[in-house]
Amino acid sequence: MFAGRPDLLPPPAQWVLATLVQGICGRDFYRHAWNALRGGGANMDVLVVMGTSVAWLASTATLLLGHAGPLYFESGATVITLVLLGRLLETRARDRTRAGVESLMRLQPQIAHLDIDGTIQDRPAGSLHVGDVFIVRPGESVPVDGTILQGSSDIDESMLTGEAVPVGKGAGDPVFGATINRDGVLRVRARRVGADTTLARIVRMVQQAQGSKDPVQHLVDRVSAVFVPVVLGIAALTFLAGWAVTGHPAGALT
Repeated sequence: MFAGRPDLLPPPAQWVLATLVQGICGRDFYRHAWNALRGGGANMDVLVVMGTSVAWLASTATLLLGHAGPLYFESGATVITLVLLGRLLETRARDRTRAGVESLMRLQPQIAHLDIDGTIQDRPAGSLHVGDVFIVRPGESVPVDGTILQGSSDIDESMLTGEAVPVGKGAGDPVFGATINRDGVLRVRARRVGADTTLARIVRMVQQAQGSKDPVQHLVDRVSAVFVPVVLGIAALTFLAGWAVTGHPAGALT
């Protein structure tokens, strides 16, 4: 397996383990690569399938024919394992981000205490309009973005800024949806509601980021679209040239 060093596993054992990795762990790569090729393109899955399949096929042929050439079973298995590990870490990071967004959304109250001509009426927070006046009591979350008309309090804005120390707010200061009113009663005029609130925009940006590819992924796909056909073309020309020189197809493989 390595020059100047005996194989750590017998070749048949290497073949069994590599075949399991190739056929079970790598099955999604084959499916995605086939879908990409059917669509007339080539992406990173095509690169992984092409490289690992060639390593497995060449090593299998060497093993079956009893040649003394090197085996590359571990190379293909390592590539598949590392790519799968990277995707697992990416999925876990997205799941944690999604859980964080969901916890932020749960901080936004469902009920707002609407002030209508001095009378307090409980209404769904989603029914508020810009200009409505509402009351925020101590310990409650602010339903939407607004401007304080009366009262003063310390507002916990850690869910937006990460700052653990509450911020003192008074008349004329802005407040944001889902932040927590620590003490004091606030009379607030709604400034942004629904999808225009700061919290809603944060959630929307996170969801857009999760649904889009990283720039490096776009670069890999663009490179793959050119690299794969070029490599296959060079391999085909090399095979034909070797066949022409040796006069036998087997000679093109040596």
